[in-house]
Amino acid sequence: MDLIQPSGNAEAFLDRARLLGHQALFIIGKQNPLPTSGIELTWCSLHPQRGGVVIAQSSVKDRQLMEQGKIQWMFGFEDLAWKDSMHQRRSGLDHVLCKIMQEKQIGYIITLAHLRDEKRLGRILQNIKLCRKHKVAMMLATFAQSPDQLRGAEDMKALERVLKIR
Repeated sequence: MDLIQPSGNAEAFLDRARLLGHQALFIIGKQNPLPTSGIELTWCSLHPQRGGVVIAQSSVKDRQLMEQGKIQWMFGFEDLAWKDSMHQRRSGLDHVLCKIMQEKQIGYIITLAHLRDEKRLGRILQNIKLCRKHKVAMMLATFAQSPDQLRGAEDMKALERVLKIR
């Protein structure tokens, strides 16, 4: 399963996803009729008013967003501009937010591009530990904007096993 952001080239994404072994895709954008390809498609939006599965980027108002219960997935907790202190990381996620996420059934999306930065990687690993402890659903996603940015389904599953997401 992967999350993509096509810009008018959804058919090319479907062809590439089929070659890479994907069985399901989350698509951010307007719902357009696509040819049946054997891949399960789920349409997503970044705004609750548009319907479908709602994905939200983390911000200062995370708790308020979560308690409203209008979102299903969140990403980008590690992007907040807080500096880490000497003895603890500020990963953007804490036990209170994890408990709310578990109660409201909100999942945590880890962006593949963020794994390249060592500071973000440490924060992501801390968030994964918290999510596992509180039984919050997690997903690894590429947020691909072109078909070439998609990664193989088996490679994504292997990385999820290494990060202990599944």
